Amino acid sequence: MTSGRGSNQYRQHGATHSRPVGRGVPLLAQAAGQRLCGQVWGTWCEMPVRPPDWSHDQHPSPASRAQAAGRSADQALLTILSQDPNYYVRAAVASNSSCPVSVANQLVEDQDFNVRRALATNPYLTPDILGRLAKDTYQDVRAKTAANLACPPAALRQLAAPHQAESVRLAVADNDMCPPEILIEMAADSSSAVYRTLLERPDCPPAALEQLALGRYGWPGLVDGILAHPNCSPNLIQQIYESRPDYYMEGVAVLPRCPPALLDKLAHNAKPGVRAKVAANPSTPISTLSYLSHSTAVAVLAALAGNPSCPVPVLQELLQHRWPPEIAETAAANPSLPRAALAMWQLSHN
Repeated sequence: MTSGRGSNQYRQHGATHSRPVGRGVPLLAQAAGQRLCGQVWGTWCEMPVRPPDWSHDQHPSPASRAQAAGRSADQALLTILSQDPNYYVRAAVASNSSCPVSVANQLVEDQDFNVRRALATNPYLTPDILGRLAKDTYQDVRAKTAANLACPPAALRQLAAPHQAESVRLAVADNDMCPPEILIEMAADSSSAVYRTLLERPDCPPAALEQLALGRYGWPGLVDGILAHPNCSPNLIQQIYESRPDYYMEGVAVLPRCPPALLDKLAHNAKPGVRAKVAANPSTPISTLSYLSHSTAVAVLAALAGNPSCPVPVLQELLQHRWPPEIAETAAANPSLPRAALAMWQLSHN
């Protein structure tokens, strides 16, 4: 029988004799003594499945163990590595999608927050484990939990509470799986970073947008973002306009969701720039577009000529404008103009 590394004699020697702590030697010896170190080493040597660089002649280094912990799908190997003395090895186990539930239940109580933070990023955790991580004392762990797409609604609501750190609430607001009712509740958050994150979500509920605007009509940057959001309702557009008509009239005049009655009201505004925006809006009622066709403002007529919703009779009238020529040219390029009318206009200009 040989006495080299990996032999029974070598393992027995490791279980009873002291070893120096350093590269290639398990650090468990510091905490649990030399006997436990020998037992763990023996278990590693006898494992049926080991990474390629693990041999009977070389003890796996911490880096090698961490690499195996992050890539292996072997449940037995992951269970052993979850007890590794190096936190980054345990962290690699925690973030491994193949991490067994029993091991995850153990790592959720790990003394090193780096391990728990890594565990919080694992998308295959059970709701119970994520719920426990949501109560972690470390802010970073809770933030990673809040960003986990598998985080249950109950945990997300807890993490969205006002007393949570801003980074945690931001992670909830940015979680694609966050339920609409929680997003609506978060719209009352005092953090500008949180409500701007909500605005960046294409699925931000209309009720959340209304909550965001409530009491903030004097914040142009925020309100402009609300008006531009695809879920901004006609009713909210009307409310925002009425809060500061002179400031928001040009902004609401270009919105496809602007209420028809409000567009008609803006069409009678004294400012040509506002009327031009209404004339260019495809959602403007036909009756309003017909009214605008009597305007003498070049900007209004040019905008009207390019509106695909412009009535055909109005387009035919605009074709007769000689100056400036851009009005007739724009009307001729309008896709709503009948081909026969376009042909006649082309003949008259050749």
